[in-house]
Amino acid sequence: MASVATSLQRFQLDAYFNAGALSLLAYDFTLTFDDEVELIWKTRWNLTKVLWFLTRYPAFIDSTLSIYHQVGTNVAIRTCGMLYSISGWMFLWGIWIAEIILIIRTWAIWGRNHYIGGTLFTLLCGLWIVSAVYLNQFLHSFTFVLAKNISPILTGCVITSSGDQLWISFVILMIFESIILTLTAIKGIQQFRRSSSPLVTSLYRDGMIFYVYLFGISVINVSVLLAAPAEYSILITS
Repeated sequence: MASVATSLQRFQLDAYFNAGALSLLAYDFTLTFDDEVELIWKTRWNLTKVLWFLTRYPAFIDSTLSIYHQVGTNVAIRTCGMLYSISGWMFLWGIWIAEIILIIRTWAIWGRNHYIGGTLFTLLCGLWIVSAVYLNQFLHSFTFVLAKNISPILTGCVITSSGDQLWISFVILMIFESIILTLTAIKGIQQFRRSSSPLVTSLYRDGMIFYVYLFGISVINVSVLLAAPAEYSILITS
């Protein structure tokens, strides 16, 4: 009975994390909405604008689903698996789009060098294949129990076991992002030797900060997959 109580505590903590993440997302949206309208919505359409929309707004759907499969009433086991799968693939979709944006940015600062762009895109295609294979295995490794079967006052689905295969994808992602960082740093050093304008400084500083952010998320994901209990697996795909 103690293990059941511990599992439910972890399940509740998952719900708190997801609710907090959705709240932060909504807060960020309210803070930046005016700027988004002026700087993005009103600009002409191009590839980067499309990619921005594809990575910005699906996050609200993903976060909402992550909360629903923890608080939804009358949820069937099959529905649990479907909701987790949708969240997982949407999570991977967001990573893919973010990496494409990073590639375009790196390609641009390298003067649209075809060799740089082609190499990075080829590596990204390999990352897509590997991450899709391991995510599929990871999602199929989940086993669930309905929370209401433990207590009639509980809602949602509780993960009872999951695999850890996905850590390999995050390690490969970290390697890929390290390549992006190295290319950015090399070009940044070259640019600083010729010019140290505020625009150049901001461009490379923001790129480094974004890399550290993504790398840190990957480290946390690997740690959760290899060391944390199965109940926390939901945090990887939400």
